[in-house]
Amino acid sequence: MFKVAVITAVMAFSVISGSVGGVEARAEGTKNSALQISSSGTAGGWTDYNTSITKEAKSVFEEALKGMVGVSYTPLAYATQVVAGTNYQFFCNSKVVSPGASNHPVIIHIFAPLPRQGKPHITAINQITQ
Repeated sequence: MFKVAVITAVMAFSVISGSVGGVEARAEGTKNSALQISSSGTAGGWTDYNTSITKEAKSVFEEALKGMVGVSYTPLAYATQVVAGTNYQFFCNSKVVSPGASNHPVIIHIFAPLPRQGKPHITAINQITQ
């Protein structure tokens, strides 16, 4: 059921943002499977969304969010785009750090510059609405 909710939310974001053409969702039946949303495959385009967060992606995410207080973000899937550096889109569960607060799906956009040209930083946080 959780994978269905993630697939629905990521597909909805993709359609709304217009950043993914030819949306195709597929969930494999294996234990270590990854949810993938196929992108248009154009040069400079976004990679597939992947629920297997790599160490590198996790490091970029943590560096960009270092010092943020008041809201906790849990990355569930991500996609990348190579530019003069790397753009990341993290599909996350967000929760205000407060008793009884509800969860909300968001997309966090992070830019990671080329080595020795700065640190990863957030460029946008967009809440996914119904």
